[in-house]
Amino acid sequence: MKYEIKVFSELDTELKEYWQRLETNSNNYCFQSYDWFENWVENFRKSNENYLLQIITISLNSNILGILPFEIEKKFNLNILKWAGSKHTDYMAPVLSENFDLKKDDFDLVWKAIIKLIANIDFIYLNKQPKHINKIENPFVKYLKNYKDSNTQNISLPKTWKEYTGVVLKKNFHIQNLRKKKLLKKLGNLKFKIINDKNFKEKCIEELIKQKNERLTSQGVKKIFKLEDLNFYKNFEKKIFKKIKIFKSDRNKIPMFLSSFDLMISFIKNTFSRKAMSPTKMFEAFAMGIPFLCNKGIGDVDLILNKHKVGITIDIKKKIFSKKHLELFNNCKKIKSNLIIKKTKPFYDISFARERYNYIYNFLENDQEQ
Repeated sequence: MKYEIKVFSELDTELKEYWQRLETNSNNYCFQSYDWFENWVENFRKSNENYLLQIITISLNSNILGILPFEIEKKFNLNILKWAGSKHTDYMAPVLSENFDLKKDDFDLVWKAIIKLIANIDFIYLNKQPKHINKIENPFVKYLKNYKDSNTQNISLPKTWKEYTGVVLKKNFHIQNLRKKKLLKKLGNLKFKIINDKNFKEKCIEELIKQKNERLTSQGVKKIFKLEDLNFYKNFEKKIFKKIKIFKSDRNKIPMFLSSFDLMISFIKNTFSRKAMSPTKMFEAFAMGIPFLCNKGIGDVDLILNKHKVGITIDIKKKIFSKKHLELFNNCKKIKSNLIIKKTKPFYDISFARERYNYIYNFLENDQEQ
């Protein structure tokens, strides 16, 4: 069978017609609809020159079987092939016809042809991929056979370092590396060491500041780092860092840690896909009687917190926190635990949700019978 493959680097009338025609008999999520994709391109992608759209259409006998909405990100002198929009969406997948039934040999053939058409790919990174797209198995998960946490990865670089520096890296970058190697040789052999001693840490930071100043001076830039800066960070560490603990935890231990919380803070990046979001952690906080603090513009969080008065939302568009923010933090911490549980349980308890779902399903079922 001869498959026809086309590559589009921008949205046009031909691609729009293909895409919308395929949607009428396809298996896809809302993030793979043409309307969503067009809106995303207009708002996010057009302004960024580090990305190149590469949308692939696969046809057989003039019938569209699938559309692969890819993009190439230029990063660290590499060309990385990704699903377009992966930073702003929850699920990434191809748009597939209901008749899509490529066997492994056919898929391998088509995939090789696609890679050949998209020139200069160094790294393939496909993430947020579901194993199934409705009833169809996702071919990128099924056939590439390196599925782990929704990711498919593959790297394609020159075989030797010499070839890499000659082909991939720019000449200026190579010259800079040689110069840096010479400077490192003067300092002695390169070693890696875990620093536990506090005094040695400070000594290393002072040396780094000194070296940076020497480098800036050689380029005609006045010194911008002073030892007073180091003292500032030392004091900051004493006041703040000793009160902060960062650690990983097993899922089954989360309730135990939550029980010791005074306040749960959840700052979420306000993107297009977060408009309909409702953080799961918020309801876990309610169940434990913990007040919740979040930034504005995330799903219906503002409505829930203001309605029940069990937390607050703040505007974090301004990156500098003021005394007003600290007051809000303290006020939020004062909300009583038993009051939070009492106010939220009737609305967000699982039994209440089950009751509502049963009501909806019974209503629909009775409506169909009539």
